[in-house]
Amino acid sequence: MVGAEFNSSERDPPPRCHPGTRLSIVQSIRDWLQDLNRLKNFLWLQGAAGVGKSAIIQTLAESESKPDRVVATLFFSTLNGRNDPNRVLTTLAYQLAVQDPSYQAYVVELMSRDPRSLDKAMGEQFRKLFIEPFTQRGIGGGSTPWIVMLDGLDECRPLDTRSQAEASWERVQCEIIKLINTFVLEHPSVPLLWIISSRPESYLRAFFSRTDIHAAHWEVEVPIDSDEACQDVERYLRSGFEDIRKQYPYHIPPASPWPCEEHISMIARSALGHFAFAATVTRFVEDPDIGDPIAQLEHILTFIDHSHTRCFPANVSLFMVVCNILNIEQNRAYSALQKLHAVLKILWRMRIGYTQA
Repeated sequence: MVGAEFNSSERDPPPRCHPGTRLSIVQSIRDWLQDLNRLKNFLWLQGAAGVGKSAIIQTLAESESKPDRVVATLFFSTLNGRNDPNRVLTTLAYQLAVQDPSYQAYVVELMSRDPRSLDKAMGEQFRKLFIEPFTQRGIGGGSTPWIVMLDGLDECRPLDTRSQAEASWERVQCEIIKLINTFVLEHPSVPLLWIISSRPESYLRAFFSRTDIHAAHWEVEVPIDSDEACQDVERYLRSGFEDIRKQYPYHIPPASPWPCEEHISMIARSALGHFAFAATVTRFVEDPDIGDPIAQLEHILTFIDHSHTRCFPANVSLFMVVCNILNIEQNRAYSALQKLHAVLKILWRMRIGYTQA
């Protein structure tokens, strides 16, 4: 899949952890990657939409990509067409082959013996591309483990329109998990580490909770409204507003306390630890097409104050912010979204608060 790599131009600029944020989570995963005595070779990073899972995976991929370490990444994206389950394993294998001559030679030999070997079922692909080379050929047997990262597994969905039922998506995603799980259980000494990130969808949580699956993986949750998450979002907001001040030196007097502490706290409380909410606010305020950050911030503050977004989950608050930014009426917003149930879960009975211009 084109654009799946962490350093692909199609994802430039990619989401990264803002300096000084998500420090404990990133460090704990780095410690696991470097631990020669680790007990599990499989990590599930889970968290709600907008909490920064992709940024964490991106940050890890960049820091772990070194001359002596092979790293393969796949950033799923339904919006950008990076979600074909039939190309998951071949995409990862391509990246491994580019980085390691011995694995590349193995793939070339495999293709010469059976040019259609990569068109097989997912289980057979996994056997050919991972089990055989790493357990029978001794590839990747150095002291530094190889790392495979899959971000946004919940977006991996069959492209065949006849297979669009949610049950089909669930089976495919769970099959990928099971293949990896079985591999790390049966071959714990193989220096190949796996990281999967996803939302904690009920079917994924249920699958990861199975006794045979739970025993093989380490789970890390990206918290939403923990003290650290809220502090990280506030730090992000402060940095974002400081950048806006520099971008508009003639609009905002250097000595003025803009935004004031009360306003920063108000926005941070509404974000509830969601970076997506905070990022949407800062992008709206700095909008170069408007060119008036002071007025834009006032719009945000008025909306937050009048709509009582703190009563809603942050992802709902984000939807409300976008509707108000675009001046979309509730019925029109739902009319537009009703065709997107394949990628959105719409709360039809939710009441949206609107502000006056």
